[in-house]
Amino acid sequence: MLIDYKNIANDMNFDWRTIQTYTHYLEEAFLIKKVYNYSPNLLTSEKKLKKIYLNSTAFFTWDGNVSWELFENYIIDIYDAKYFWRLNKKEVDMILIKDKNIIPIEIKYKSQLKKNDFDGLNFFMKKNKLKSWYIITKWLTQKYDNIKAQSFLNKNDLDFFNLI
Repeated sequence: MLIDYKNIANDMNFDWRTIQTYTHYLEEAFLIKKVYNYSPNLLTSEKKLKKIYLNSTAFFTWDGNVSWELFENYIIDIYDAKYFWRLNKKEVDMILIKDKNIIPIEIKYKSQLKKNDFDGLNFFMKKNKLKSWYIITKWLTQKYDNIKAQSFLNKNDLDFFNLI
């Protein structure tokens, strides 16, 4: 969920600073974690809207029948992702930085993928002049052009990416 303290405060009839403080307390108690909108400039990342995820999916059991939100949260948790990317309506769910390499990953909890599922990734790739990206899907392993969509059945399947 993108967190906008002012909108939440308006909806709940609180001051936005109160919402920000409570969010900070939840983060300090390790109940939630913030994931930042990626920018090469860290100050810019800090100023942009952030996403909030459960800090742990310890009570998550993989039976193949969960919500897409929990599935995404679980993948974010496994990789300890620090960044996502969003510009207007284009988005990449997870950006990993490994050895100064930028690795964009899209998380799709679907049985079928469509070409427009790659719009945010394609835009991000061109903007950052990148050559590789990944899609983690529910049950599907497909190949689109040079892109491989990897299915997720358990944590060991993610070793495919050699990113953990």
